[in-house]
Amino acid sequence: MYENSSLWAGDGQLGSAKSLSGIVGDAEIFFHHAHSSCSNAQGSARNKLDPKLSNLFLADPHPFDRANDIPHDVVLSWEPIEFAQTYDVYIGTDYDAVNDATTTDASYMGRQEANSFDLGRLDFGKKYYWRVDEVNGAPDFSVAKGGVWRFTTEVFSYPIANVTVGASGTFGASVPEHTIDGSGLEVDLHGVSPADMWISTSVQATIEYTFDRAYKLHELWVWNSNQLIESFLGFGAKDLVIKHSLDGENWTVLDGVGPLVRAPGSEDYAHNNTIDLGGATAQHVRLTIDTVQEVAAQASLSEVRFFAIPVYARNPQPAVGSTTHSTDVVLNWHPGRVAASHDVLFSENVEAIEDDSALVVNTTDSWLDLSALDLTPSTTYYWQVDEVNDIADPPVYQDSVWHFTTPETLSAGENSKEMP
Repeated sequence: MYENSSLWAGDGQLGSAKSLSGIVGDAEIFFHHAHSSCSNAQGSARNKLDPKLSNLFLADPHPFDRANDIPHDVVLSWEPIEFAQTYDVYIGTDYDAVNDATTTDASYMGRQEANSFDLGRLDFGKKYYWRVDEVNGAPDFSVAKGGVWRFTTEVFSYPIANVTVGASGTFGASVPEHTIDGSGLEVDLHGVSPADMWISTSVQATIEYTFDRAYKLHELWVWNSNQLIESFLGFGAKDLVIKHSLDGENWTVLDGVGPLVRAPGSEDYAHNNTIDLGGATAQHVRLTIDTVQEVAAQASLSEVRFFAIPVYARNPQPAVGSTTHSTDVVLNWHPGRVAASHDVLFSENVEAIEDDSALVVNTTDSWLDLSALDLTPSTTYYWQVDEVNDIADPPVYQDSVWHFTTPETLSAGENSKEMP
């Protein structure tokens, strides 16, 4: 809480601002990017602001503050400021270190004129903090300390959500679907009820998983059979063969799969088997269990989880099914991990996307400006992004068809865009 403090509020024009004073308990402050007509006097004046209200004029950080699932090769950028001659850039993994850093600290990346900074490749699944200080020109070259923004990079691989399963045999209600539906799991810890597991009718036993499309597979987590009687009957899988396939007919054996570890047969069992799937591209995975942990005549598994490297375009903007604010639209998406370029298919006819007769634009950017196409109001448009890498196998990852609708009418003077 700040008492006896002054806050000026307005629409961006100094003459229209109003002074608000009194006791402030909690507030949210929204900033509008200053227009290019702002004078250097305004820029000098802001340097005298309380440090708690720093970065008032820096705007539009990319990634936006507190963003998650950001590509690990992200390029930082921000809206350029007319009266800033250069920028000091800081980045690190500790908030205080970045917030308190000076140009002699490790988080200082240097001084530059550009309003963007290429970080190279960051670690997966890590939170980063960054700060940009504005450096004025002559005569004083004063520095306005920026606020600290933060983002979290994407993880290396993601669980596959759309999975179906079948098995060579099922004992009672202990069906194979229990290995993929979270039965018996709470915060990734499994219970001991056989009703929450799959139990086969014999050994050897086969269980096969099918995904909604081909994925670049990273690893497989296995919660083995966790019944209370595991210690002396040992239903859990031990020796097994894993095969993968694109079409369900031609199979490749996964090398280097060792015996699975036994489950404890007690509550709160965390998965203790992680199998490296080696980046194989597959839509089907088959596990053939040859032996179990002890003398049981049936095999059992509690749960499995497949992880895949994200090679398809995802997180489309405009969002699927949304109505845009303008007919001037910029498409953007989260690029696939191995993509060298992107084929963007675009049409107001979904059949044109499906039969490859639509407009196709190849780009190395993960965005595409459609403003030159003069889109029609109140019209639904369809688009698809195919991720292309001629030296990869396969060379193209073809994604789903997305769609958005333009607004019915535009207000006078409207020029907003969906920005990347």
